[in-house]
Amino acid sequence: MFVGLTGGTGCGKSTALECFSSLGWKTLDADGICYELYGDRNSGVAEAIRRRWGDRVFSGNGDVDRKKVADIVFRSRKERLWLNSLLHPMVLERAVKEARKSKNRNVIFAVPLLFEAKWEKEFDCTVSIWTDRKTQYQRLAKRGWSLEEIERRCKCQITPDEKMELADFAIINNGGIDLLYQQCKILNKDIRKNYGKKQ
Repeated sequence: MFVGLTGGTGCGKSTALECFSSLGWKTLDADGICYELYGDRNSGVAEAIRRRWGDRVFSGNGDVDRKKVADIVFRSRKERLWLNSLLHPMVLERAVKEARKSKNRNVIFAVPLLFEAKWEKEFDCTVSIWTDRKTQYQRLAKRGWSLEEIERRCKCQITPDEKMELADFAIINNGGIDLLYQQCKILNKDIRKNYGKKQ
């Protein structure tokens, strides 16, 4: 069973993944795979980025500086589309391989741009985690982001409301970890009951 988890920036995807992991799921994270690709010399990602943007987006030790890359792609739709076209196929390929080789047949994959990338058909079902805008912005501000940066990043995604409407299931994450965990437990049972037979 391959489940896609999505949600806006700051809506709680990582925390939800932790909840599902505690419930016996194999978890994968698109952002984590991206970071792996940046550091994997064999992936060709770093070389492509250097050709595109030069040495200015690399740190002193030769690694891709993700913050500098983010500064570029969240200011330019053209550059964002270029990076997505480079990374998305490789991210999906790695995730599918990981899911197939996993001994755990219940796999949940967190993908911030699941619907934007039109990956919904890759999954048995999709889950969107939702947070109201005020709470979302407060969480992102705690990361040290300015209001300008928060708005710039959020505008690069469809809204949490739209993601929730497109998903098969939704989690409301306006409360604390206990409430989130309770919803994940209920959803875990529902998904296993309704989609487990497809394994």
